[in-house]
Amino acid sequence: KRVVTVRIRGPEESIEEAKKAISAAVGHAVLDPGQANPFRMRAIPVPSPEASRNVVGRGGETIKAIEARFAVKVDVTKANVVVHGQATADFLLAIDHIKQLLADGVSTKEKVTGCKKRLLQFLSDAANVRRLCDETGSSLKVDETGDVLLEGPTASLKVLREALHDIEQGSEREVLRFNPKHYDGLVNQESAALEALRREHHVKLGFDPVRHFIRVVGKAKYIGPAKAAINMLLRSKFPDQVVHVPLASSAVIPLVIGKQGKIVRKLQNAHKVSVDIHRSPPGCDVVGTNPMGVAAAAKEINQLSQDW
Repeated sequence: KRVVTVRIRGPEESIEEAKKAISAAVGHAVLDPGQANPFRMRAIPVPSPEASRNVVGRGGETIKAIEARFAVKVDVTKANVVVHGQATADFLLAIDHIKQLLADGVSTKEKVTGCKKRLLQFLSDAANVRRLCDETGSSLKVDETGDVLLEGPTASLKVLREALHDIEQGSEREVLRFNPKHYDGLVNQESAALEALRREHHVKLGFDPVRHFIRVVGKAKYIGPAKAAINMLLRSKFPDQVVHVPLASSAVIPLVIGKQGKIVRKLQNAHKVSVDIHRSPPGCDVVGTNPMGVAAAAKEINQLSQDW
């Protein structure tokens, strides 16, 4: 056997990263020395801490989605995002995707001037500002001259600018939240169906690949049917993970929500699902990645409706 010694020089933190990367590479080579697609490792420099958070995502959702979609292993350190995988087209696509996420995650500041009265009135309500900041992952404030100061990751500011423009134009907005698997299934695999849906319902659709939101923008009378159509498309793609529960009456809705949302939160936390409630016609969409959890939550909601 031939023994190869690798000497690593540099800062202590970088040495530890290099040792892990070399160990992983050697491990893959030993496991399958004759593989058609040899193992590859690529370290992508992290420009800032908030940029790396853009790759990880809330609760690690984004990084898990990257690993599942591109069949790679991703490690995030203070200095680099390290991608391990077979030398395939998916490996290169994963690198490009991560580079874009890092670029979009760099925090920037912007100023919006010449705001219309309608927008300034909307932003004078602190609740509206909090909701916008929560939806976009950025922050804003209105200064004494009426200019709007924006701060946050590049991708988030783009979404926030679009939202401010929609408000200024008098459009209504609704945000649909998805887990990474369902978001990818809709946006990346059903783009033609979404475009047809957008035209049919006269709405604009905005996509947030980091937070896995779809924004539905348009006149109030069109938004409800468009949301229902998106949920129907999701149900057709994931029939055991998205279940619609019709309610006997709109009077059942307060029973499902509970005082200050206590019942619906308990349902969501217990079964790891999200519950989207519709008032017309009355019903709920139960969404999750675990079919058993979805079925259990749907059964409890259906029981509330029957007991009414």
